[in-house]
Amino acid sequence: MSHKNIEVVREEVTKIPEDKTVIIACGPLVEGELCKEIERITGGYLSFFDAAAPIVSLDSIDMESAFFGARYGRGGDDYINCPLTREEYETFYTELIGAERAPLHEEVDKPKVFEGCMPVEVMAKRGKDALTFGPLKPVGLEHPETGKRYHAVVQLRQDNEQALCIKVTDLNTGDARAIYKNINIDLRQYNRLQMFTHANAFINDVTGLQDGEVSVFIRLGSDYKNNFYEYEIPLKLTPEGKYDKYSSTSAEAVWPEENMLNIDFSVFTNLKKARNIARGVAGSGVSYTTLYYEYDPNQPKNKVSVMGNPSLGEVKTVMIGVRNNARSKKSVEVWVNELRLQDPAIDGGWAAQGNLNVQLSDLGSVNLTGHVETAGFGGLEEKVSERRMDNHYQYAFTTNFEAGRFFPEKAKVSLPLYFSYTKEKLSPKYNPLDTDMLLDDALEAALDDRERDSISSIAETVTTYRNFSVSNARVNITSKTPMPYDPSNFSFNYSYSKKENSGETTTYENELDWKLGMNYNYAPVYKPLEPFKKIKSKSKWLQVFKDFGLNWLPQSVAFNTDINRHYYELQERDVENLDVSATLPVSYSQQYLWNRELAIRWDLTKNLKLNFSSATHAEVEEPYGPVNKDLYPDEYTAWKDSVKHSLLRLGRPMDYQQTFSASYQAPFGKIPALDWVTADASFNSSYNWNRGTMLDNGVSLGNTIANQRTININGRFNMETLYNKVPFLKEANKRFATSTKKAAPKNVRKNQKVLDDKKKEAEKKKNTYTKEVQLMPDTTVTVVHARKSKRLRVTAKTVEGKTYPIRYKVLDENKIMIRNMDSVKVKLTVVPGPKPEEQSWYKTAQVVARGAMMVRNFSIGYRNTYAMSVPGFIPSVGDAFGQGKNGGIFAPGLDFAFGLQGDDYLQRAAEKGWLMQSDSVATPATTNAMEDFQFKMTLEPFRDFKIDLNASRTMNRSRSIQYMYAGMPEIQSGNFNMTVITIGSAFGGVGNSGNGYSSRPFNRFIKNLDVIQRRIEGQYAGAVYPVGTSLAGQPYDAANGGVDKYSPDVMIPAFLAAYTGRDAGSSALDIFPSLLKMMPNWTIKYAGLGKLPWFSEHFKSVTLSHGYKSVYSVGSFNTYQSFCSFMGDRGFIENTQTGNPVPSSMYDVSTVSINESFSPLIGLDVTLQNSLSVKVEMKKTRVLNLSMAANQIVETTSDDFVVGMGYKLTNFKLFGGGGGNRKRTSGSSNAGKTTTRRGGVSNDLNLRADISWREQSALCRDIQTVTTQATSGNKALKLSLSADYTLSRRLTLNAYYDMQRNEPLVSASAYPVTTIDFGVSMKFSLTR
Repeated sequence: MSHKNIEVVREEVTKIPEDKTVIIACGPLVEGELCKEIERITGGYLSFFDAAAPIVSLDSIDMESAFFGARYGRGGDDYINCPLTREEYETFYTELIGAERAPLHEEVDKPKVFEGCMPVEVMAKRGKDALTFGPLKPVGLEHPETGKRYHAVVQLRQDNEQALCIKVTDLNTGDARAIYKNINIDLRQYNRLQMFTHANAFINDVTGLQDGEVSVFIRLGSDYKNNFYEYEIPLKLTPEGKYDKYSSTSAEAVWPEENMLNIDFSVFTNLKKARNIARGVAGSGVSYTTLYYEYDPNQPKNKVSVMGNPSLGEVKTVMIGVRNNARSKKSVEVWVNELRLQDPAIDGGWAAQGNLNVQLSDLGSVNLTGHVETAGFGGLEEKVSERRMDNHYQYAFTTNFEAGRFFPEKAKVSLPLYFSYTKEKLSPKYNPLDTDMLLDDALEAALDDRERDSISSIAETVTTYRNFSVSNARVNITSKTPMPYDPSNFSFNYSYSKKENSGETTTYENELDWKLGMNYNYAPVYKPLEPFKKIKSKSKWLQVFKDFGLNWLPQSVAFNTDINRHYYELQERDVENLDVSATLPVSYSQQYLWNRELAIRWDLTKNLKLNFSSATHAEVEEPYGPVNKDLYPDEYTAWKDSVKHSLLRLGRPMDYQQTFSASYQAPFGKIPALDWVTADASFNSSYNWNRGTMLDNGVSLGNTIANQRTININGRFNMETLYNKVPFLKEANKRFATSTKKAAPKNVRKNQKVLDDKKKEAEKKKNTYTKEVQLMPDTTVTVVHARKSKRLRVTAKTVEGKTYPIRYKVLDENKIMIRNMDSVKVKLTVVPGPKPEEQSWYKTAQVVARGAMMVRNFSIGYRNTYAMSVPGFIPSVGDAFGQGKNGGIFAPGLDFAFGLQGDDYLQRAAEKGWLMQSDSVATPATTNAMEDFQFKMTLEPFRDFKIDLNASRTMNRSRSIQYMYAGMPEIQSGNFNMTVITIGSAFGGVGNSGNGYSSRPFNRFIKNLDVIQRRIEGQYAGAVYPVGTSLAGQPYDAANGGVDKYSPDVMIPAFLAAYTGRDAGSSALDIFPSLLKMMPNWTIKYAGLGKLPWFSEHFKSVTLSHGYKSVYSVGSFNTYQSFCSFMGDRGFIENTQTGNPVPSSMYDVSTVSINESFSPLIGLDVTLQNSLSVKVEMKKTRVLNLSMAANQIVETTSDDFVVGMGYKLTNFKLFGGGGGNRKRTSGSSNAGKTTTRRGGVSNDLNLRADISWREQSALCRDIQTVTTQATSGNKALKLSLSADYTLSRRLTLNAYYDMQRNEPLVSASAYPVTTIDFGVSMKFSLTR
């Protein structure tokens, strides 16, 4: 483009200028930054939906009405104009707007269309006459003959149809030229192939080409040389001249009917059938390797040929060419067009199915089924090409019988029998060896019966199934006292199945499976041995002995065994060489297994229970080769002898599995002094032996043995039960056990006090005993007062009303004895004294005692797991506890079988010659040990105030031992976790950018490094370098390499001391702190505030909470291979640079961490009287990662503040009330339950609001440079609002609003982000 005002710049546009007018002309392929820029300006993506242009066949146009011409005569006359009257247009418009529309490929709610290329149905919807001003606009389109202008005009543009043009010059006599294409198509579903053909001579042709001198041919086959059909048509020439393309006469001249290819496929198959018949005639000379041809009976001029064995079902190449039939060279131009398949084959089929079931009372049943489907059958939904191409015949016979019915009833025989026979035959419609020939035609063309039978065996697939089984056969006879030999303890099973198959590629395929099994189950019935049951004393102390019982027989013994046989044999057919007598080798697979399982359950006592199980899977050894008595009789005799000897030896074990478990529940509950303690212990072990791989040269790689044991010990101590053994403490617990009631309102409390005072006065008068007593001068007087109290206040007055000094003795709760010997008559008054529990000192003592009993319960748990795996184990396995005899000694030993061995087992096994000391054993032996200790305690200093303490320590240690090398070198690895208390450093602060993020705990850690280094260095004073080092025997000298200040031995103890608040001068130096260093974490809850007077008036409940957790973890550790011990885990390792031994522990630790969380630091959960619930929490977390590799501490902190509120409006009428939704309260049994008349549904509105604030930061503290850098962090504010409303049982509405804002603290690579999400949803359930 060249213009003085236009400058062409070729570069990528990523920004659209906003200070000037810009025209953007870009297509739908725009992408990248420009796409994002357009989206930013337009507020969303643009859509481009192009209109689909229909194709209209010329034959469907009435050219008497239509006319050619361009609008206003501009351009050529290649437009066909179809005029419409008003009535025709209105009919077209009505049908158009009501027509079915194809869905868009993308889910677009409101698609945007391009105004310059609008689909006609979219434009039509804009108005009834919109099309007449658009694509159907009649202006400029007058009829060329009448000059008439129509109401609307549809303009069609004619497209040129392309044909394949073949030009040949100077083609020799009998020669041909062709083109071909490789395809893969099945033509059997069609009956006819058609193609138009045109031929003409060249202008100024010098070869004198005449009709019929050249021909066109089409060749179909699996190749184009040796296996094909060919159809050849001599061509009629079209004379030179000009032809009207819209004239049918001209079209017939250009595309003569004589040249049209119209092949009935039966012509090909009939030709091949005739060729095959002729091939069997002696002296015919017809064969598969010579071209055989005839002429089409319907078109005698057309030649049909066949070569080899082509098939219309497997056409892989199509060739179209021109052949010279004249006696001189010829030149020609040939067009071929519209090669197409016609006349689909729609021959139908039929199907039938029948069932017959006969029930023979309680003896059994017989079932017969039959099924037939013929070729051409298919479902209504299936296409023609998906219908059956074969005839399917199937019948089955199935029967179940209880053969035990034939035995006398007293025999109690149960013998269930099952038998089934199924045969299935698939007979294809076409011959699989000649896939376009009907099978019936192929059988008819066979030369003799032998060939006919051969074709049938190849073409038809026949499958036969035979099944027979006996399930759980037994004699149900049991002694009055069950005995081990009772017939009912035994049951037998047998199953047999055989599959036979033959077909196109399979001469025969046999698969045999049978299984014979026996099950034995014995459950003794007896009384346990109870030696102390007859003790007559009713003392609780003797109950534990009276309940003791010894079970002298196991509860159950089960033994199962089964022999499994699987044999598979396959003789494949060489389809390519059917005439060759040699066959392909037989394929086979076989498996002969003998499985044995034993299970014993023995509860020695009510508290001690044992379980044992073992399983041996053995292989019955047999020679490698086919087992066929008819084909290989000698080999079959050898196989039978080998199997017999292997069965006598119980087979060769493949693997052995054993489990053992023991559990004990201590009977403390039956000992009065210890009934507050519960304790249990369990032991579980497993043992596995697996046979090793045998190499081709007979060398074994050794077997593999593995075991695992787990020990669990748990103790639970209910201190409240212990306290209750003291009456005073029991009363104190009883007093504080019941939760306090909520305080009543002030005026109610005042009135209640007056009522209580009056009640006490009335109670006092009721309990006063008054009586006139005549004293006797010579004896004492006994008075029965019936006050049921030994605490009495006794007074007496004379008749004159004077106080009389009375002396008395309390005999029991209802009697006193007056000791005064006198003749005076007195008025005696007896008043019960105050109860201790009503006195203030007693209540105070109860309060103190309750505080002293704050420990309510605690528990201790210990778990120990040990596992070992040993490859290269030589001895085989036996049947007794998986032990094989090796030199008169059980191997691998009962200690290994029951998981009782230790780390020294490998050394002992090697000394006994049980291990392969060879380099061929590449896998090392491994051990895995885990120890876990758990401690939990519940404290309750006073009512509604609860503290839960928990502490844990877990150590995992793994060993990998290369026992096949001298010294058995090993590598250890593992991990460690323990609860600690680091609250002392939790609030030390992390500093800020102004003070370099200074931290007191980190500064203390830096100082601790020197202290810990000196302490460890002091442990090596006077040490001597151990044997195996370069300085062996010499005294330790720090000049050769001292304790590294930045080694794990120094940094980890300094790290723990700094952040747990301990003194580095006296703290432990262990990487793995001992059990005594374990500290508890806690959870605190107090729910008593809501019961205080002021709180109870305003709140339904008030709960305060606090939680703390801190865990010290060693993520993973390994051991140094060069480590030499000096004292325990401390010793020397080789310095890789100097080669000198330097002090170090044996452990190489890369990282340790402390994970601390206050969850929550302070939590408040309240419910107001109006049912509004509010929850406020302040959380704090801290993660400290000490990296020995990077010499740094990464400190990650997070502070959270969360407020949540919820409110529920019961039976809220959101859409108006109608009387039909009133609440109602049912009778006494449902008092307080609110229902509605509308199906029992309450229209509840649930409102929820949550707001949270989080501040996170991550600091990297470099240990060597003592500098700190902020690496990441952010501040996050989140607001969530939601409302749920129940309209009915099935319909629920929900509205929500979520807003979250994140503001980074380190803004180098991030920026503030605000996300808002809101919406309304409706949930409809189809089920109640």
